[in-house]
Amino acid sequence: MAAQKFMNDSNAQAESATLQRLWNVHAAPSGADDAAWRAKSECMQKMTESIQRNTYGQQDWKFAGEC
Repeated sequence: MAAQKFMNDSNAQAESATLQRLWNVHAAPSGADDAAWRAKSECMQKMTESIQRNTYGQQDWKFAGEC
């Protein structure tokens, strides 16, 4: 019974953290004008490409910028 409660609490915390990260990724950038959205989009694209290259062994580092 205690193990099940611990697992449920742990899953709830993980779900909450995941949703928070998703909302932060899709939140409006400061200013929320077209240039801010474009800058955020370009940053996310750089991050995605870097993660893909790192995953496939094409580079040994990951983009560390904040989007």
